[in-house]
Amino acid sequence: MAANSARSLSLLYVDILSDLCPFCYLETPVLDQLCSAYGEAVEIRWHAFELRPKPTPLLDPNSETIVNSWENSVQPLAAERGLTMRMPPVAPRSRKAFETAMFARESGC
Repeated sequence: MAANSARSLSLLYVDILSDLCPFCYLETPVLDQLCSAYGEAVEIRWHAFELRPKPTPLLDPNSETIVNSWENSVQPLAAERGLTMRMPPVAPRSRKAFETAMFARESGC
């Protein structure tokens, strides 16, 4: 290798399979830190993953399990990361949001 040739960098791909859930969103600051630390040597690639596709029933957002999850996991993690999150009143399907995001990506947005 010549002394003045550019050093080739290895690119680290981080592939994330994500539904529209609070836990996925809460890791965004951690991914931002990774990108800040390693710059162009890291590429984050998001992939849609529908956690509860039809006909899987949606969870009741008022169930004890969901409320406990928000109180004991989501909100403490959000506070730790300096984020404010509110428990949503509904549990929506994510397919239309994913289709919209894919359309925007393919359209260059």
